[in-house]
Amino acid sequence: MWIPKHIGVIHNDDIVSGNYPNNKNCIKLGRKSYLNLFKVCKELGVEELTYYCYSIDAAKAYNYLHGHIYKEWVDIIKTILQQGSSILVVGNTESASFPMELLSFTSRGNLTRPNGIKVNFLINYSGQWDLENEILDTKISLESYKAFRQSTRINSYEIQKIDLILDFNSENKSNDFLPVQSKESYHYKINAELFNFRPIHIFNALQQWKRQNK
Repeated sequence: MWIPKHIGVIHNDDIVSGNYPNNKNCIKLGRKSYLNLFKVCKELGVEELTYYCYSIDAAKAYNYLHGHIYKEWVDIIKTILQQGSSILVVGNTESASFPMELLSFTSRGNLTRPNGIKVNFLINYSGQWDLENEILDTKISLESYKAFRQSTRINSYEIQKIDLILDFNSENKSNDFLPVQSKESYHYKINAELFNFRPIHIFNALQQWKRQNK
């Protein structure tokens, strides 16, 4: 099977915000889904996987630092690290909404598995923060984007081009998802929440992605 090198995953912020009736159970299921999705991608031979965990705006709106929600992301990341992966966390570390426990993962260092699948987590992230004061013309050529992607002017410069985006009811979160790396991505919408993830979601997405890349 023809497999994309890099898969991105976006989902609805509400599943970890307290806006669902049984929020604690949703978070537990979400944690399990993150791990299961990782395992499927690793088994398929995907080289890089990026999760958009939560945005800067969501952190402000849902007050992540009060309660247990942001700690769940710390647990998820440490659990996936134990599965054999090279972890990178990208986000605004200068904000109080960034878990200090994750500072050691903001570069691929000794705490990660250098030969494992690369797994990136966008924590307290936004596209505007990523590009900072860079203004990108939506009509810019793909060649210019490829050159820009290699530049350290963007905060996510260590993350490679994304081939396929899995969108679990994200409500247009894709507009804020790694704007440089996702410029040429195939966007596959899934009519399900992340905590209802099933392997068939990936396999259906791969079939569509293959058709688009023939």
